[in-house]
Amino acid sequence: MEVVQKLVRCPVVVQQVSGSPPKVVPPGPRCRAIIEQMQDADPALFSPRAISDGGKLLYWTRRIESQTFNVNMSRNPNSQFGKFMVQVTLVATIQPSDIAKLQTASGAQSTAANAVATNLLQLLISQAPNIQHNFALHSKSFYISGSPRNRDLPSGGLQAWTGFFQSIKPVLNNILINVDTTTAAVYKPGDLLSNAMEVLGCKDYRRFVDLCANNQQAWSKLRKFYKNVIVEAHPSKKGKISELILEGGNYQFMKDSETKTVAEYFELHHHRPIRWPKAFGVRIGKDAVYPAEVCKIISGQIYKKKLDPDDVAKFLESSVMKPPERLAAIERAVRNDLRYNDSHYMQEAGITVNHTALQITARQLEAPNVLYAGSGPMNVSGGAWNVMNKRFQRPAKILAYAVVCFDSRPNSQNHTQNLVDQLVKNLVKLGVLFFRPKPVHMSFGNQGNVRGSLDEAALDGARELRQMADCPVAPNERQVTFVLVILPQNAAVLRKEVKQWSDCIRGIATQCVRQGKYEKSNDQYCNNLALKINAKCGGTNSFMRSSAATTLIKDSMIVGCDVTHPSPGVTARPSVSSLIASIDPEATRYNAFLSVQEPRRELIGDIRGMMQGAFMDYQKFRSALPNTLVVFRDGVSEGEYSQLETTEIQEIESLLSEVRQRFNHVTQLVYIVVGKRHHVRFFPRDGEGDRSGNCHPGLVVDTELAHSTYLDFYLQSHAGILGTSRPSHYVVLKNDPQWTADQLQDLAYSLCYVYAASTRSVSIPAPVYYADVRTYH
Repeated sequence: MEVVQKLVRCPVVVQQVSGSPPKVVPPGPRCRAIIEQMQDADPALFSPRAISDGGKLLYWTRRIESQTFNVNMSRNPNSQFGKFMVQVTLVATIQPSDIAKLQTASGAQSTAANAVATNLLQLLISQAPNIQHNFALHSKSFYISGSPRNRDLPSGGLQAWTGFFQSIKPVLNNILINVDTTTAAVYKPGDLLSNAMEVLGCKDYRRFVDLCANNQQAWSKLRKFYKNVIVEAHPSKKGKISELILEGGNYQFMKDSETKTVAEYFELHHHRPIRWPKAFGVRIGKDAVYPAEVCKIISGQIYKKKLDPDDVAKFLESSVMKPPERLAAIERAVRNDLRYNDSHYMQEAGITVNHTALQITARQLEAPNVLYAGSGPMNVSGGAWNVMNKRFQRPAKILAYAVVCFDSRPNSQNHTQNLVDQLVKNLVKLGVLFFRPKPVHMSFGNQGNVRGSLDEAALDGARELRQMADCPVAPNERQVTFVLVILPQNAAVLRKEVKQWSDCIRGIATQCVRQGKYEKSNDQYCNNLALKINAKCGGTNSFMRSSAATTLIKDSMIVGCDVTHPSPGVTARPSVSSLIASIDPEATRYNAFLSVQEPRRELIGDIRGMMQGAFMDYQKFRSALPNTLVVFRDGVSEGEYSQLETTEIQEIESLLSEVRQRFNHVTQLVYIVVGKRHHVRFFPRDGEGDRSGNCHPGLVVDTELAHSTYLDFYLQSHAGILGTSRPSHYVVLKNDPQWTADQLQDLAYSLCYVYAASTRSVSIPAPVYYADVRTYH
């Protein structure tokens, strides 16, 4: 990318003239329309047009002094309600040298000048396509309403739209544009009333009205679903839904000292009879109420809440693409839709873009050896291996177990018994020791009383164990080691109750299986369950051996950290931070520490306290302190690196300083950010990929995409199964022992082979995976 023009940066304030004091118009579609009208009204001045972010900033190749513009948005030139005042203030000039600096060793540092230059480039590349597809000008993604990959989602009222993501990515000696396909759930555009009937699963109008009036759950669902959705109401009103109103056509209000219904008003003033007066209405703004049948949902509104389980599978149909298909879609978009060099915004700024996909040099890491007891290294192929005829390194000892079946189908008892028999057989083959191979309790559970059903299983099992004279455990310590729980096919809520009972109330391990999966009870399925059960009951499945990583891990404590936030739209729940720390020399056994903090805070508030607990556990288990503390930190963006350095890293260094003074022991710190939420994808050349068309596991890229400030690399550590694999991005913020890039890469890759629940390498190091699981809301 080459930049030859300078631009000026102008903050914008838009105020509505009517009212006292004048009201500032917040950034959004209305503000954007006012700024566009301002430029349309004075083409001589705004030629070329200024680049806008939709409300706060203008960038312009023409230098102007601070100025105020009057804008009329009303068709009536004498109306006061459509008049706005736009104040434009010149604050800075962005030189080509500011853009060039992004490619230097200090280019990615979080300085104000670098942020301004990056934001300018981002607006330049996204301006034309976002205007064309009517998405926010500052958005990095736009979605295409007519894409053949778009799908209706089964829960109703939503569609999955595909589109494209584009982002400026400054790297050392270059400025790149990261382009990728992307998918979002959007509110289905069009008629609001028919859309709402779809949401409640109603084809009959009378049934729909009855549900709204008499079913509080259905009415509440509808109100939450459409809150703040933008609609266009007949004849010319557009705005956000602030509330739903029962029987919108019959809603009464005062007009000219007379009580009227909305239906009467529409027939009298708009000559439009209301066919369904008992259907709900919508309030737009403070008092305007419109019947649902005169409203249309504006196209392209992103649904930001959690999708129903039924919607996820259909959503994936739109989002999952095999690598060749995805690359072809990206190349078509760059060629036909994005067309950067044809954008007059880019031309005015003097920017040219090479439309060819970047070809990079990558390396292939050798997979570590995976070892089970009494055998040589496993045959690892494509990041996967098989545990048939193997034995666990540290088999668990299971005192007793219980079985609770919530699958109420008539043949579920036979399927459950077959599963139990085969599962125990596989566990024994893998080396697990049972005091009592048969379950001490086996029953059907009550879906309406999950906790009671599990309590009954645990108490009944403990009673039976206390009656056994040969039990090797003291009577007051006798309880079931784990509970096998059989769930119906769609049972997300039920499973959540089971895990809450297990993790938060009783502290007894549970292993859930689902209808549609457990009936086969074959070796592969039971072995996969055995991996999880052995780990949950205190065993170790396998060890990893690597020439570089094994030496680094031996005297280190390996830590994974993450913060998980509540679902979008949920404000009453706190965020949960977790820290998972290894205690053994093989980095296969971990202790977990959790902490709650204020919602949406990304930095870990109690990092020092949790890390101190991890050090105590390590010392207790090993009778020594670690020589190196290796922290893999998940869930932070590039803009937060400097905050990590001044908060979490400083807190950890303070603790290490205290350890040095108290125990006369030096522990060095390695702190690595692991990023998954990005759009960088790698595509192998023809014929060089794996069976899925993806790059092979162990692919490392650390040159052409190198961060300009920090040591970093991309590592694709897992085999592709569905769609296009996403590599993980590792950024090293602290490296006290000065480990080489090769050592750090081998360490990260090897830790992807010790995730207990899998016979495959995973996409991120095991401790990060565990931290992510522990913080799941």
